[in-house]
Amino acid sequence: QVQPLRPDLGETLLAEPVSGRIRVRLPGEENFQPLAEIEELPMGSTIDARRGRVEETTVRDRRNRLQEGRFRAGVFRVRQRARDRFVTELVLSERLRRCPPGRGASASRTARRRLWGDGNGRFRSRGRYSSAAVRGTRWLVEDSCDGTLTRVRQGVVAVVDFVRDRRIILRRGERYLAGPP
Repeated sequence: QVQPLRPDLGETLLAEPVSGRIRVRLPGEENFQPLAEIEELPMGSTIDARRGRVEETTVRDRRNRLQEGRFRAGVFRVRQRARDRFVTELVLSERLRRCPPGRGASASRTARRRLWGDGNGRFRSRGRYSSAAVRGTRWLVEDSCDGTLTRVRQGVVAVVDFVRDRRIILRRGERYLAGPP
């Protein structure tokens, strides 16, 4: 009898394409490859979900409870470290194009990277100027020339602004922009 795949705390994750085209780059590799079916990936893998949606399963804590999240519209590296109490962190990894001189709405549209998440468990997305810790939430994190925007569609998100060294709680319909110094 074949045992189902199960991720290991801080070591591996399961990634399954839900829709569209999902690609993955393993740690130490240079190129992305298609993620065709459920795969056990090492932590540190980079997932390209710009043209699709991926479901990710990780171990939530030392009691080996599982958590799942669905992510889309971005490129992110997955990590889970003991020093962060094994929160599954999604680090925006798509290259941010150079910002044109002067900031503002037009600059934001030119250079940006984003990630939509819908997760139930202990996930945190990390942009350039802030991170967003979530539980049972639907949210967006987006880096632009203006800063890192966090927007909440459902649930509650705790945002840590790296520049201002503050923690902000956002609820459904709220947003917060953490900007450069």
